[in-house]
Amino acid sequence: MTGERLLSGGIIAFAKGDRTVLLAIDIGNTNTVFGIFDGERMVGSWRFYTDVHKMPDEFGALLLNLLPHRKIEPSQIDSAIISSVVPPLTATYEETCRQYFNTTALVVEPGIRTGVRIEVDNPLEVGADRFVYAAAAHKVSDGARSDID
Repeated sequence: MTGERLLSGGIIAFAKGDRTVLLAIDIGNTNTVFGIFDGERMVGSWRFYTDVHKMPDEFGALLLNLLPHRKIEPSQIDSAIISSVVPPLTATYEETCRQYFNTTALVVEPGIRTGVRIEVDNPLEVGADRFVYAAAAHKVSDGARSDID
């Protein structure tokens, strides 16, 4: 299973409910990946260099210019989720979601309820990406035990 598909499984595992179109933002140390999901189907994705110096308006302008290429209207996006291992950018992207998509993003962080028990000594030292991968592995394995290193 590819990382993108595994990640999308984890995002969908977190984003339950009546959501229609989800903006998923995975902020890594090197790259930031944006994904748009219509239900469980990924309908668009983009990868960019992670830049801690950009402002919410720059990210908003970037996304607003990309969405039409996948025939997605900004007004269709009714939910957002952020997984970040770059804490200074988390609030920046939360603001982008509020300003440009009129939604409050769910932020993946220690303590979030996933339905998956994470057995580590200090959950605060585990990156959000690991929580998402654990939720994805749990989802695709129908709840069987998964060990992730």
